[in-house]
Amino acid sequence: MSFGIALGAYPTSYPFENESFVPADVVPGTPDFSFDDATDPGGYTYRGSWKMEVFGGAITDDDMPYVSHHNGFTMWLMVKVYGAPPVLPDSNWNCTLKGTVYAEADFTGVVDGNTICNVGACCTGLIGKPKYGDDQMTWHAWANDRSASGMCGPLETEDLYCVVVGGHFHANCISYNTAADQRLWVVPCYDNIVRYWLTCAVYKQSYAFTYSDGMQDTPTYTDGLSLDQLMGFDGCFTYHDKICNPYSYFFPGGTGTDSASQAADTDASSPASTVHFLTLIFAVVAYTM
Repeated sequence: MSFGIALGAYPTSYPFENESFVPADVVPGTPDFSFDDATDPGGYTYRGSWKMEVFGGAITDDDMPYVSHHNGFTMWLMVKVYGAPPVLPDSNWNCTLKGTVYAEADFTGVVDGNTICNVGACCTGLIGKPKYGDDQMTWHAWANDRSASGMCGPLETEDLYCVVVGGHFHANCISYNTAADQRLWVVPCYDNIVRYWLTCAVYKQSYAFTYSDGMQDTPTYTDGLSLDQLMGFDGCFTYHDKICNPYSYFFPGGTGTDSASQAADTDASSPASTVHFLTLIFAVVAYTM
């Protein structure tokens, strides 16, 4: 498990140089911030997490305190799903003030009947650290349903499991970004979750969005994505930080799932399916004007 990292500067790209399989880039898009279903061309994740346009390509210590929502990648989601302002105050992301911390009981270590780690020995780098809410068992149920519905294989690494059921601590808790180039706990890069989705017989043919029926971005934007582009976009939406551990960090000898072969089986030229999957997403604290 990776507890922390310091790189010297925030990277401008993901560390995929030595990977045998690299998921699709996030497709370019330029939102107009009208938040209109019919006219907004979308591209909030591209502009925000992928290009970091708000910060000129990379955050610096002058931009601290920083939480991923500051780059604007969730603006569409905030407005369209939660009816909230596109930008919430820093107090909403101050998990330390919430007083909620991870306990060993938050991590059962099991998803869809597959044991990743044992209770008490799971996600030990997070125990005692801030969390956004007490919804870990809800996320376990969600992960069970998504895996079963997608006919997926097991999650390959403990770190990936910790993020899947952790309740978006890495995105929602400002305290995990200790400096522009330092993290309290380092997440897996988005290639890890795409590789996992490529073990899912159903999603390889007809992809289901991770959140709220694809409400991460505009219909105009997401409807034009091919299946592999959709997986790349969806993965980057949640595993957005470029300070991250790629698949080879966990499998330096090249073991694990051969997702590069599996990726070749997907129809990259076909439009992404709009299969709707009942999901739950993190709760946004009510904004008080």
